[in-house]
Amino acid sequence: MASLFACFKRQRSEPDAVGKAALVDQMRGRFVDSVVDDVTLRGFLAARSWNASEATTMLQEHLKWRAENLPLPAEEAQPILESGALACLVSGGNQRPLLVVGLEQLSRVDWNVAGVMRRHLRAVAHCADMAVASMSDGVETWNFIIDCTGARSLPISFIQELTILMQAHYPERDNEIIVYPLPSFIQPLIAMLPERARGKLSFISTCDALCDKVGFSRAQLPERMWGPAGNLTAAYLFHISSRGALEQWYTLAAGEKLKWAFKVVENMVDFELRYRISKDGAQGKASIIKKVRKTYEEEGGYTAKYPGAVGLIFYNTCGTSSYWRGRSIFVSHEMVAKVAVVEE
Repeated sequence: MASLFACFKRQRSEPDAVGKAALVDQMRGRFVDSVVDDVTLRGFLAARSWNASEATTMLQEHLKWRAENLPLPAEEAQPILESGALACLVSGGNQRPLLVVGLEQLSRVDWNVAGVMRRHLRAVAHCADMAVASMSDGVETWNFIIDCTGARSLPISFIQELTILMQAHYPERDNEIIVYPLPSFIQPLIAMLPERARGKLSFISTCDALCDKVGFSRAQLPERMWGPAGNLTAAYLFHISSRGALEQWYTLAAGEKLKWAFKVVENMVDFELRYRISKDGAQGKASIIKKVRKTYEEEGGYTAKYPGAVGLIFYNTCGTSSYWRGRSIFVSHEMVAKVAVVEE
């Protein structure tokens, strides 16, 4: 019977608006000596399924943690912020602030060094507090961006600790958790997030779509997040191994056009644009349409006179670093409807 009652308690329904307001009033009375606003009280109550007793314990632990860790001295936060690993971006007005974590920058950190993890987590809290302080009336949440630009692996230990930190100290502050751009390790990343966070996930592959989503201009974002030039409908992030090559082929009907663009996150690549005709279901030999040595950004288009496929070929063969270091590259494309083709 006791276990049945416990199960019933866990599944109790959420209180209505009046009940929630009463619980917030109750919580406010328990923290009269602390500077805690109603938004924070509601967040902690929601995190504990509107159980005032459990929310009180959680908030007490949070206030103890704040006293021990914040505010963060500027000299401690600045190097981390300057590295691009963390950022708080504010647009002003009624736009939600952005919290950004750069996975590529975080992957460079040696987490085995004593104190490094704690400093980075304190810097996250520093950015979170900046975001909260910037919120105008009526804005209670931020958009959290997991920036995968250039990232080839997950900083697993940091993501685990970050998840614990945000759940324990900033509950219900996420409006959306945006993964940008789509990384190769998307499934492991999703698996590391708690179920409640997964319900707020969205995935964006182009900078323009990201700007539309969060209400920021491209210029207000870190330059590394701008992606390739142009306003194309699909963009993906690829990694080329040391001295390796990447081929992306797109099938075209006669008269169809492929618009394309790419941008290397760091360093340069050699590039070829190829086309091969398809006849009676067989692929012909690919011919080189364009060849560029040592480039980091290109865009263009190709209209197929005959059915076939366009290939974007990238070679990690530039410079001595290509022998031991891979390249990360944005590739965007857009298929344009058929146009009239004049036969010669």
